[in-house]
Amino acid sequence: MTGISHVAPILGIALLSLTACDSGPAVHAATDAQAPSDAVYINRASTSGLEEATFARLAETKATNPAVRSFAASLIADLKPLNQQLAALIQSRGMTPPTDMDQRHAMAYQQLQSQNGPAFDRAYLDGQLQELTMVIQAFQAEADSGKDPPVRALAQQNVPVLFQHLRAASVIAGL
Repeated sequence: MTGISHVAPILGIALLSLTACDSGPAVHAATDAQAPSDAVYINRASTSGLEEATFARLAETKATNPAVRSFAASLIADLKPLNQQLAALIQSRGMTPPTDMDQRHAMAYQQLQSQNGPAFDRAYLDGQLQELTMVIQAFQAEADSGKDPPVRALAQQNVPVLFQHLRAASVIAGL
């Protein structure tokens, strides 16, 4: 089945996940301007942004479906300013921005590279649906409970954009 009517179940799952998401006691106990969870969030969000941009660049060149290529291009365009903002936040806090994907994503990238044609398109979209759902959870948790105002504002600003990407990926995937 294809069409927008099947976007609702995925978005519903994402929203249900968000309501069940507990950012843990560290967020609630933190009182300083930069809670440890805020630092963990910006580091993880930055790593995720790097990973998503890397996967999208691959899809932009390797996807056979024009809609998948277009989706990847829009993801790259939207990620560029977000990744720049995250890098600035990380550097302003004396942290080092990530330069590589984590091991799980590096392995997934290698597997994706070996795919071709419609199998590549499906694998890329399936990965995006999973990743975007997890990223939305992290951004929403930070938007709701972050203690560092600039970090929290960045998360709040980007949750709607991430939901747009999730909806777009769902439509292209035919869900």
